[in-house]
Amino acid sequence: DLIWVPRFAKWSEPLDNYFSPEEESQLLKYAINSCYFQGRLVAHPFFIDIGLMYYRKDILRKLPDYPALKKTLKRSITWEDFIRLGRRLKRLNHPFYVFQADNYEGLICSFYETLLGQGRPLFRNGELQLQTPEARRGLQLLTDLVNRYQLAPRVVTQFKENPSFHYALAKDAIFVRGWPGAFINNTFPDSEAKKIPDMEMAAVPHFKGQKPVAVYGGWDLMISKESTQKKEAAQFLKFVVRKDMQELLYEKGGYIPINRAVYQDSGFLKKHPQLIYLRHLLDMGVYRPSLVEYTRISDIISYYTHLAIQGELPVSEALRRAAEAIHSKRVLVH
Repeated sequence: DLIWVPRFAKWSEPLDNYFSPEEESQLLKYAINSCYFQGRLVAHPFFIDIGLMYYRKDILRKLPDYPALKKTLKRSITWEDFIRLGRRLKRLNHPFYVFQADNYEGLICSFYETLLGQGRPLFRNGELQLQTPEARRGLQLLTDLVNRYQLAPRVVTQFKENPSFHYALAKDAIFVRGWPGAFINNTFPDSEAKKIPDMEMAAVPHFKGQKPVAVYGGWDLMISKESTQKKEAAQFLKFVVRKDMQELLYEKGGYIPINRAVYQDSGFLKKHPQLIYLRHLLDMGVYRPSLVEYTRISDIISYYTHLAIQGELPVSEALRRAAEAIHSKRVLVH
């Protein structure tokens, strides 16, 4: 995962001498940026991901204002309008919004999107920014979607990605947060699979007056310092980012290509028009913090945000305890 590059950098072979600036320039900047640590190229991108939302177009299409709503969803609907839409559609008796709120990294992605969309990074000048109005507002939103507005079923607190996708299909949820390969890289029973063609991509919502953002995901590849086959390993890294290989990864797994040449191939884009929209979403992307201790910090934040969404802790107290645990250098063992 691209968030682990700083953590594994000390065991990684520096790659500056294996890849020319020209070769790097052939890759999307969003992907290659995550491969640097302390000014050195220590990894090479494999593919990139971007957080997004899916909606059931067969359900929303029945609304008289669907054409306008579709345009809004594609651009990114505000959370305020999203909540109003949810209240309006309660009469349909479908789960309105499914997201991943278990105690793990997927919850962190949703939390960071609410935080970074307000222009507040988690760290500023090395200082943790967790007990801030922006952090409270972001976590309060996720908590309210479940407990106050009841637009997300309580069971989301038990969901990682795959169970959430199965639930969304089985229960005819109107919206579900996910990633581009959500319905490609999983196996679904026929009763669920037949609904997948009606799952339409949309941007993650944003707060009114703020900019839409979505968290980057994806994988980076590294070469061990201890490897006795470094030259051959570097050749493999070059192989997997070739245009034809990136196209294959997209067609078979829904992995967003990082080779610029793919987006210059009008024939491929005509065959896969969704890729044009995904390329647009990448422009809205934001990174999670690039930290050696990221996993420890993320584990702590997900633990306490999860408790808040379950209703076991008030939002302010959850953030206070998370900040205290991070500052104490504590490690959570679940």
